[in-house]
Amino acid sequence: MKISEILRRMLLPRVCLLCDETIDRDKEIPFCEDCEKEWDNFIEIRCNRCGRDRYSCSCLPALIKKNFDLASWAVFYDTESKEIANSLVFALKYQRYRDAIRFCTEIMRDMLLENCRKRGINYKEFAVTYTPRGSIKRRLYTYDQAREMAKYLAELLDIDFVEAFKNIGNKEQKRLSAIERRKNAQRSYVLKKNFENKHKKYFLVDDIMTTGSTLLYCSRLLISAGATEVIPVTYAKDNYKTKGDY
Repeated sequence: MKISEILRRMLLPRVCLLCDETIDRDKEIPFCEDCEKEWDNFIEIRCNRCGRDRYSCSCLPALIKKNFDLASWAVFYDTESKEIANSLVFALKYQRYRDAIRFCTEIMRDMLLENCRKRGINYKEFAVTYTPRGSIKRRLYTYDQAREMAKYLAELLDIDFVEAFKNIGNKEQKRLSAIERRKNAQRSYVLKKNFENKHKKYFLVDDIMTTGSTLLYCSRLLISAGATEVIPVTYAKDNYKTKGDY
């Protein structure tokens, strides 16, 4: 265990990701008892489009469905309600809770492995990369949640983690329309100058799949550099906000 982790454990209490109640340091799931029950109920909800559970729902943004043979995501995300997923996404994006990164990535890993098993895909042939956060948000919050998730996913799967992209944009995707998102993605991402395409196959990580614009454009950059397969992998899929894009 790293010294920083030992000090953190000594000095800071461990709190529930949803209500900030202090919880046992060694508790497997990072929720208090009440919030754990909420989580158990949440992961049983079904898609508001097809009525299927998260394991069998195939509703995807049009850009993703048209351009990818497989996209992996773990939970539904509703930007308008106060669902439990919203609190976890907030913790991922803005609070840098180590527990949130680990918990959400482990759920993402489990669903990815299930999808690979169903499709007969050998995940060991892949490397992990991610869609980087804009510089303004990185400076404001001092970290990149997609990068943290991608690094941990690579560690869990025991495969390589790759820094492929640089974000040169200055607009937030969440504030843009679907058409504006596509244009902004094209202006915002470039391959890093020192990027070497050694792996050919990539899991492309982001926290939320909304219209799919960022994932699609970054995948095209990888393919232009010689990648033969790209699979988008996200913690959440927003299938409420962008009904017209499905």
